[in-house]
Amino acid sequence: MGNTRNLILAAASLGTGLALAADNPNLAPRAEITASVAAGAAAKVVDGLLPAPGSRDDGRSVWSIKGEKELPASLVFTWKEPVTVSTVVY
Repeated sequence: MGNTRNLILAAASLGTGLALAADNPNLAPRAEITASVAAGAAAKVVDGLLPAPGSRDDGRSVWSIKGEKELPASLVFTWKEPVTVSTVVY
């Protein structure tokens, strides 16, 4: 793959608005989440805590990699039963 760098994210639906929330529930919190790096922080992707828009201060509340030395990296969501994902937000 040469210099190709991949970050693979599998995520779940994050419905917006009350009507969409019923049809598109957030499936992410129901998943087992594993990561190839920073595995201890993988569950933070579904804890509901978000940095302020435009902020570079994540308050250590996110899963992230530390540059190219941790690539390739993966974040995987696994459910106990099959799910249908309509929207991926990351």
